[in-house]
Amino acid sequence: IHWNYHDDVFGKANWQVEPPVDIRQIYKERAIQLREQYDHLVLFYSGGADSHTILQTFINNNIKIDEVFVYGAFKAEEKIVQELGWDRTPGYYTREITQLAYPVLKELQKTHNFKITIWDWTDKTLEVLKTNKEWYWDVGVRYAPDAIPRQYLHEAFRHSDRFEGKGKSVAFIFGVDKPRLFRDDTSV
Repeated sequence: IHWNYHDDVFGKANWQVEPPVDIRQIYKERAIQLREQYDHLVLFYSGGADSHTILQTFINNNIKIDEVFVYGAFKAEEKIVQELGWDRTPGYYTREITQLAYPVLKELQKTHNFKITIWDWTDKTLEVLKTNKEWYWDVGVRYAPDAIPRQYLHEAFRHSDRFEGKGKSVAFIFGVDKPRLFRDDTSV
């Protein structure tokens, strides 16, 4: 097995010398680029390290973020806890959001002006599972429960009354620190 992740690029780097620019400066520059390029910036936020780093980049550099979008299977979790009598309280499986994201966003809203949108993806996921028997082909390389509703996030925003026919450009910002892996059975 050989891990090939941009070997041609990383192989040319001198790993003995520190980069001339701090990574936080690179994050800042990218945030500024996005702010200048798009009318509306939407950060998909879980409270985890990836999305929190992005949020902090905007906040710490006084770069406006228009909307923070939080999503999870809140209704599904509540139903499982109630109907199955699990010894977990609602919020156990969505605790990254309920215990990290919500408190951070609530505190930041005291001093920053951004919209918070909370979307429960339970119904959308169940709808897709009922109507699309081959849903697993659509989720791509990220085979996880939230892969189904993620496909519909852009669609929901595009058809929102806030943007429909208004000519606004929208950037959807996701924090991802892990490379995506997929299987390729073709021979080289």
